[in-house]
Amino acid sequence: MQEEYPEQTPANTAEKALGQYGNKRNIENEFKKPAMKREELSTKAAQLKVDFENCPVQASLGTLGRKWSLLILRNIALFEKHRFNEMLKVTPGLSKRVLSMKLRELEQEGFIKIAERGAKYTRWELTEKGKDALPILMTLVQFGSKWYAEQVFEDGRPRALREVFDEYYIREIMRSLVTVPVPQYVREKILNNAILIE
Repeated sequence: MQEEYPEQTPANTAEKALGQYGNKRNIENEFKKPAMKREELSTKAAQLKVDFENCPVQASLGTLGRKWSLLILRNIALFEKHRFNEMLKVTPGLSKRVLSMKLRELEQEGFIKIAERGAKYTRWELTEKGKDALPILMTLVQFGSKWYAEQVFEDGRPRALREVFDEYYIREIMRSLVTVPVPQYVREKILNNAILIE
């Protein structure tokens, strides 16, 4: 028996359902379609609605793909370490000079901003652009918790995202992925699937 992905409902599926079917029963039927098999997913080309001049993944990695960038965003968003010395303590191998350089870079790129500056400290927080990067972090947490569990957890047991974070917190982070105007029950279905993926 071939293994299938869990049922998933990306935002474009919701948009398609609303545009083509227009009523609740037909939209729910759209969500019940079986997920693609792993083989189909790896061999099927993505169906793009628009041509790219440049790859958005490559463009995003211009800053986010550089060493330490995602870890600094992680420090602020997930660890709630907003000050320079706090970030150094939770990021082994990161030097003061490199952290200073990376904070300037992330600030110039619009991912973080100075929220408070005191006589001997500066506190950073995420901008809207930085908050839009949080689902990327959450996806990496999910991936690492499943595929690198022996490095991540003392017992080496893989865990689903809902076992790592509170479900309300996951929903709040993933909410930015659901941007099309869809009914609330469809939106909740999409967000629930983001939590339940093993």
